[in-house]
Amino acid sequence: MAIIYTPGHNLITDSLIMHGIVRLYGDSVREIERIGEKYKIELIEDPKNKEALEILAEEAEIYADKSISKAFLGSSTILGKINISNINESPKVFPKWVSDIKNSIENFEPVTHLYTSEHKSKFKEERSRSSKLYTLHLPLSLIYGKYSQSDYKVIKDSYYRVCYNCFLFSNLGIIYGTSIVRTDKRTSEGTNSVVNILTLIPVEKVRGADVLLLQRFVEGKGIKLDVELTVLASLLYVLSIGETIYHVSFDVECLVWQLRRSERKIKKEINQKGKTEKANQRGLETISIKINDLLEIIARIKYEFDDFPKFIGLLARDEDGAYLLHQLAETLVFRHDVYPVIRNISTYLLDRYSKEEKIKCDDSQYCRYAKKVHILAEILSDILSKYRLPLSGIKENREFQKFTT
Repeated sequence: MAIIYTPGHNLITDSLIMHGIVRLYGDSVREIERIGEKYKIELIEDPKNKEALEILAEEAEIYADKSISKAFLGSSTILGKINISNINESPKVFPKWVSDIKNSIENFEPVTHLYTSEHKSKFKEERSRSSKLYTLHLPLSLIYGKYSQSDYKVIKDSYYRVCYNCFLFSNLGIIYGTSIVRTDKRTSEGTNSVVNILTLIPVEKVRGADVLLLQRFVEGKGIKLDVELTVLASLLYVLSIGETIYHVSFDVECLVWQLRRSERKIKKEINQKGKTEKANQRGLETISIKINDLLEIIARIKYEFDDFPKFIGLLARDEDGAYLLHQLAETLVFRHDVYPVIRNISTYLLDRYSKEEKIKCDDSQYCRYAKKVHILAEILSDILSKYRLPLSGIKENREFQKFTT
C-alpha cells in the first residue's frame, strides 16, 4: 500500500492526472481525497488495467501510417478524442503530440516510485526549454501556452513542460475522464473553433470505484456540433445524452473549461497585396459546479419523459435552440424560475411546428415535441418543485395545453 499526491500543476491538470491514474490502476486505487488543487491517492503498487496503455500505444502506431491517419482519427474514441480537444491546427503539433505519447508510454514508471512530495521540483516541471520534458498542451492545462503575464505585461516565454508520467496520465484523463463538445465554424476570415471540456471530480474522500463510475458517465463522448454551445449548455447537453447516474452518494463537481481558436486575415506589412492567416488560441472560461441535484433532476426527467435526450439534441441544432439550452441549464443550475424558459421553449417549438406544417412535415421532431411540450412542462413542474425552484404560473398557463396528442 502506498500514498501518493498529484504534482500540483493546477486543478485541471491534476484532475486529469487523477483520472488517468484511476483508469490505469483500477481496483488498486483504494481511496482518493481532494486537497485544494491536488489529490491524495492511496493505492496498491501494480497497475491493474495495462490494457489502457496497450490500446493507446497501438493507436499511436496506426496513426503513424500517414495514408490512413486522418480517417482513423475520425473513427477513434482514443486518439480521436484527443484530436477533438486540440485547437492548434498547425500540421506539426498533433503528430508531435502523438509521438510524445508513445515516448511517455515507453518511459512509464509506477507512480508509487515517482509521485513524491518533491516530484515537481525534482523534474523541474515549469516553463522550460528542456527537451527531456513534454509540452502540456492547452486542453491538458488551459493556461500554459507560450505566453505568460508578468508585471501587467504579456511576454513571450517557454511552454509549460512536464515529465513523461504527468504527460501520459493527463492524456489518459482526457480520454477516459472527460466529455468534449466542439464546434468549428467557417467564416470569410477562416475557421473559428470552440471546445468545451467537462470532467467530473469528487469533492470529498471517495473510493477508486466511485471515480470509475464517474468515468463511465463521460468517457467516449467526443461530440462535434454545428452550433456553438455555452459552457452551461454543454454541461446540460452532456449530462442529458447517453447513460445517466440517478443517484451519487458523494458530492460531485463538474469542472468545465473552454478553449477558443479564431482566424483572421491580415495584410503583410512588406507586400500589401498579399494576405496571410493569423490564428489566435486561448483558454477563456472555467467553472466548477456541484451537480448532485442536477444529476438527479435529469435522471427523473428522463424517467418520466424518455424522449428528453432527443429533445436536448433537437435544441442543439440551431442558434435559437442553443440559446434555450443555455437558458434551461441556467435555470436548473442556479434555481431560477422555470416558467420563462418553458414558455420560450413552447414558443420556439410551436413556431417551428407552424413553419413545417405549411410544407406538410407532420412527422418531424419539431411537430412531435410541439405536441408534447405541455407534458414536459408538467414533468418539470412536478420534479423541480421538489427542489424548491420557483414555479410561478406554470401549471395554470393554458398555452401548454394547446396540443394534447
